[in-house]
Amino acid sequence: MNRAFVLLALLVAPAQDSEKDKAIQWIKDNNRWTADAPIVKRVTDDLEVTIKDGSNCRWLLGEGLTKAKKPYLLTWHDGQFFAVEMTAAQAAALKIEKMNIATTPDGDARENGPPAKPIVTLSAPEMAKTFKPNQEITGKIAFKREREQAGDVALRLSFRRVGDGGATSVDQWHYLTAKLGKEGTLDFKFGDSKVSDGPLLIFITVCEVPDPKSSDGRKAASNTAAVLLDIKSAGGVSEKEKAIQWMKDNNAWKAADAPTVKGFTEDVDAIIRDGKNCRWTLGEGLTKQEKPYLLAWQDGQFFAIELSAAQAKSLEVEKMSVGMTPYGAARDSLPASPTATLSDASITDAKALKADQEVTGKASFKREAAPKGDVALRLSYRIVNERGSSTSDTWHYVDALGKAGEIEFKYGAIDAPAGPLLVFLTLCDVPDAKESDGRKPVSNTVAVLVNITR
Repeated sequence: MNRAFVLLALLVAPAQDSEKDKAIQWIKDNNRWTADAPIVKRVTDDLEVTIKDGSNCRWLLGEGLTKAKKPYLLTWHDGQFFAVEMTAAQAAALKIEKMNIATTPDGDARENGPPAKPIVTLSAPEMAKTFKPNQEITGKIAFKREREQAGDVALRLSFRRVGDGGATSVDQWHYLTAKLGKEGTLDFKFGDSKVSDGPLLIFITVCEVPDPKSSDGRKAASNTAAVLLDIKSAGGVSEKEKAIQWMKDNNAWKAADAPTVKGFTEDVDAIIRDGKNCRWTLGEGLTKQEKPYLLAWQDGQFFAIELSAAQAKSLEVEKMSVGMTPYGAARDSLPASPTATLSDASITDAKALKADQEVTGKASFKREAAPKGDVALRLSYRIVNERGSSTSDTWHYVDALGKAGEIEFKYGAIDAPAGPLLVFLTLCDVPDAKESDGRKPVSNTVAVLVNITR
């Protein structure tokens, strides 16, 4: 397991004043100039205001400001100071200029530094460097007990989630069912982050839990570990980049900074953060090709499909309009080690598929690894009618998967309203042929647009 970028709050001076001294000493020692450089006064003044207001704060330092010639993320969090070196990619994602410093207040502090008499001292967590927005955050952390544990304790994971409505503080809890020994390692599992792609600074602290049914009265019982993660959307950053690049290349203005690009980028960020799927319809007046389009973000993958004039009319797509429809939770992600890669899917009578007609067709595949068990091709689609919307899955079981070839499939009829319908094909593993739960994708997804007729 890879070790993430980590800096721990030191316990040699647990009072808030010594944490303040540590912060000021860091900027004195690590700026590119001298201990009395203007940047030292800037950070010191910011810190004085932050502590006075009982707040948290972050500073972003460009590589041109530090002795190490590296970008840094500094933070004052609940009375503790952290300095984390960033990679060039992380700095670029946070838009840190080489010679810039940016100060960002970061919500209210709820603690005034590490506890004077901690129950435990935490060491550096061991965890993956990268997580998806809809992936549970897992890892392990070593501890040493400093005194007897009087009651229940839990690990608290804290971070800031930034969305359209601003930033909010998020706490997640991993409850420890057994008393802590003198020392050891705690395996932890928290929920997903549901944040947009980019660096995410998280904090891990042991807290006392007076009442498991209430979060009130919980206090820190250890130092805090700060870990800088990279959040990459299901399907990877390349899928997000592919979506945004498509809009940059294909908008009617042929400009990377066109308003449609900005709006679409914000939509994609929100969809990834919320762990949703989404569809957009673009009128012909908005695209370089002067054709209407249906775009989709489905389970972390991006699709762009040209519509006919009849399909656009059926979907009520106006010439200069863009329509956005979020739907359903993204449930899958591209597998890190796929069993197969799918391509060139086609469905018989796709241009006029009767609602009572079996769905037949074929999809090309290239096997990347030997299947670990049975596999099946999943056909998924979203139906919208007067009763609302719902996702339907049907399955075609694959007898054997060669090195390459075509999978010929057959499904039951699609009982959907007349009009265009986007369907998705994904190869999934089948742990239990009698149970659809627990089936996970072992390939990419391919999309086909069909016209349902009645």
